[in-house]
Amino acid sequence: MASQQPVSTPTSPERIKKVEHEIIKEAKDEEKNLKKAIKDLTQTEKDAKKANKGAVKAEQTLEKSEKKEQSALKDLYKAENAHDVAVSSVHQAQQNLELSTKRNTKVKEALQAKSAHVDEAMKANEEHTKSRNARLTALRGPAAANDAGRVVPEPDTTVATGRAQD
Repeated sequence: MASQQPVSTPTSPERIKKVEHEIIKEAKDEEKNLKKAIKDLTQTEKDAKKANKGAVKAEQTLEKSEKKEQSALKDLYKAENAHDVAVSSVHQAQQNLELSTKRNTKVKEALQAKSAHVDEAMKANEEHTKSRNARLTALRGPAAANDAGRVVPEPDTTVATGRAQD
């Protein structure tokens, strides 16, 4: 800005023109600076709006991401629980298999023992029956040697075990 001095003496037309020119130039410069400041303010306001929109959008994205994370965490807990249940089920099935196998082994052993006992009892019964029939035949004489004369019938070995004798 040009310094202004109070004009107390009459001035020449050249001087007046020069001062007018300086005043006009000063007004133009001031107008130019004002327009530049307004333009800069407008651009800064636009940038502020843009930054605010970006911040709002970033906040919304954060909220969505947090919701997704919570959903994924919930799904993870469900999956972990399902896995724990499956592992427990596998352990229970293994224990049941072990118990069933032991029970099956014991039943097979008992079946073999009882089958052997029945086989021995059948053989003993057959021998005893033959011995009794031989004694009866000896008591009654040679006429009682046929099957009609027997008092004790031969044992039926297929009924006792449900299978034919070897």
